[in-house]
Amino acid sequence: MNSQLPQIIFDTSNESFFHPSDPTLVAYNEFRCQFGRDDLIIIAIETENVFDQRFLKKLKIRNCSYG
Repeated sequence: MNSQLPQIIFDTSNESFFHPSDPTLVAYNEFRCQFGRDDLIIIAIETENVFDQRFLKKLKIRNCSYG
């Protein structure tokens, strides 16, 4: 008999705690459809001087290229 423990999956998303027809979840999903997901990405950047104009221009160019 093989163990199925490696196949266990845990869903810890906010959505998994609500019934699919829960009014709170329905409203949340409508909000996400209108305004997009609420995922967060954090990127660390290292520089000698964070206020250097050349660095800020590079940062702005890279930031705008994804929008």
